Amino acid sequence: MKKFLFDKLSNGKEVYSYSISSGDIELVVLDYGATIQSIKFKGKDCVLGFDNINDYEESDAYFGATIGRVANRIKGGKFKIGKKTYKLNKNDGNNTLHGGRYGFNTVVWEVESVGPREIVFKHLS
Repeated sequence: MKKFLFDKLSNGKEVYSYSISSGDIELVVLDYGATIQSIKFKGKDCVLGFDNINDYEESDAYFGATIGRVANRIKGGKFKIGKKTYKLNKNDGNNTLHGGRYGFNTVVWEVESVGPREIVFKHLS
């Protein structure tokens, strides 16, 4: 496991990348969005990702990111449980997509543990 400073967010917070390799495979994950930035097999990248944090911040793609609180869209940006209606911020036209404006893909996750071939991220929502 190797840890590198990947970049800094527009708010100045540092984002780190973590590289795990075994044989012909190398995985690079970011603590920003618990994002798979790269998977290389025999040196060829198999994942769509960006080389800088600004592209992750500005893009409406969710390349490699952990999304949440929900996956997919919530129609109309609201849902009902019993008699109570919950309104969400809309980030996909009239809908809420992948957790809204502040989904898990925009969070710098805490690294709970690392090992030679594993990393565990944690985020309390």
